[in-house]
Amino acid sequence: MSLLEKQTLILGELCQILHEEADEGYDFAECEYIAEYETISSQFNFMKNGEIIRRHMSLGIPGKNRDLCEELRSLMKEHTGGEWTSFTLTLDADGNATTKFVYPED
Repeated sequence: MSLLEKQTLILGELCQILHEEADEGYDFAECEYIAEYETISSQFNFMKNGEIIRRHMSLGIPGKNRDLCEELRSLMKEHTGGEWTSFTLTLDADGNATTKFVYPED
């Protein structure tokens, strides 16, 4: 399996987590993953009926997110040489995902 295929699978798993953590009927679900202090933390929210709802993810999910993101970060560094400091994953109501990666300034 190629590095790109592995990265795509991980992003798919993260999308599934977002979908499962948001309330049914959400407009969008979003999570920002932040690499700092040798770990990766996450901030989760979703919009439903025009209201943004911020909450903690279910027990065990932050650790799973951390592990997936650490693997993704490693694969991306191996693939491109770049190492992101954070990224935001957004999932819309139709299941379309977008990402925005932030890299340190040189």
